[in-house]
Amino acid sequence: MGEHEAVASNAKFLDALDRAWRTLWQGFILDGLTLAGAGMLILLDQGDIASPTLWGAVGLLFAKSLAMSFASFLARLKVDPKSTIAK
Repeated sequence: MGEHEAVASNAKFLDALDRAWRTLWQGFILDGLTLAGAGMLILLDQGDIASPTLWGAVGLLFAKSLAMSFASFLARLKVDPKSTIAK
């Protein structure tokens, strides 16, 4: 019986890890699209793609994606996805 609990716990951890990984990539894709637009605006305005403003935005957006990924990992560990579906 104890082995069954360990398998269920491991499966839940792996499911949470998978959800966090997908959230991280979705965040990075959205960040890339946002940065492409921001980079074009900065390039048109200042003519300098190495602007500290742009690289500050890059850092903030990637930190946001990492935080979102970690939050989705913790949420998936806490809440079983089947329990959120209305019957």
